[in-house]
Amino acid sequence: MKIGVCGGEDRFAEAAKNGFSYMDIPLTSVRGLDNSALCAMKEKALSLGLTIDCFACFFGSEVTLYGGESAQKAALDYATRNFETARLLGGSVCCIGSGKARSAPEGMERERAEEELVALLQKLADRVDSFGISLAVEPLRYAESNMINTIADGIRIKRAVDRKNLGCLVDFFHAYSNGEDLSSLDELRPGELIHAHIARPNPDRGNPGEEDLPVLIAWRDKLREIGYDGRLSVECVWKPDFDSAAAETAKVMKIFQ
Repeated sequence: MKIGVCGGEDRFAEAAKNGFSYMDIPLTSVRGLDNSALCAMKEKALSLGLTIDCFACFFGSEVTLYGGESAQKAALDYATRNFETARLLGGSVCCIGSGKARSAPEGMERERAEEELVALLQKLADRVDSFGISLAVEPLRYAESNMINTIADGIRIKRAVDRKNLGCLVDFFHAYSNGEDLSSLDELRPGELIHAHIARPNPDRGNPGEEDLPVLIAWRDKLREIGYDGRLSVECVWKPDFDSAAAETAKVMKIFQ
């Protein structure tokens, strides 16, 4: 399993020093850079022995995903720049989390909201196909969004979208926060899970440490049981800071390799 870190260019050197394999970059922070800056970022990562594989934070909070064709066109136009950015950086997976943008507006019927979201995801999957990139639907804890919260929600949406280049993502922190049982992962069919995120099993969403090993081992065993051997990104609050905490987390994350 490849172990990576969520974060920007400021974390490249320390991530490489501690043996992480790749970066999972927030698209909202880099989509405004020009192409030469993006290519330079990719080369910097490669010079350190890192690749830029994945992308979080797909839609900014200012983007609206609901409201019919006009809203979907604007979202698709926004997404196209993200796909161009991801391709230039050499990545292969864009994660659709974006809790605020994804949340259905107050008063909107959930069934209608889900229909619009599925339709948009189908269009996103069709458009990204020519970029050679996959999309991963990320369930978020109830505190962050009112749409796609559980592993079961993610599986249902993935199957409703019905595109080969759109898969599921499991974020163990969100599943933990929701009180979900790991048996929910048993519903995944082979190949449906294409990415995973992790933080320590604690409301502080801190970086995993030695005290978290019993739960981390249970999570690892479940991933192995369902046959997942892809990428696992550490997405957390680093305490006291990334440079200080990266070495400890890199050490415990070796259990997944």
